[in-house]
Amino acid sequence: MRKKKRGTLKASVLKVMLGFILLFIVLFGVFQYVGSKNTILNTIQSIMIDDATPYRESMDTATYEDFAAIQARMRSTRNTGKS
Repeated sequence: MRKKKRGTLKASVLKVMLGFILLFIVLFGVFQYVGSKNTILNTIQSIMIDDATPYRESMDTATYEDFAAIQARMRSTRNTGKS
């Protein structure tokens, strides 16, 4: 019996090159996504801090602590199912 040829050298090199190109495209997409996500999150964070700064000085901290305590109790009763 005669053995089948697996393929020419040209076809093998073409497949390897295609694999590297696809890998490059996928890696580029992942890096682009992560970089864009981090940039957007940092921008939103800095804008929120800039917007909240004027309110920080005029806020009544005692009232806010009472509000935060009430919210924490509501969350804990909602998660445990107690009334």
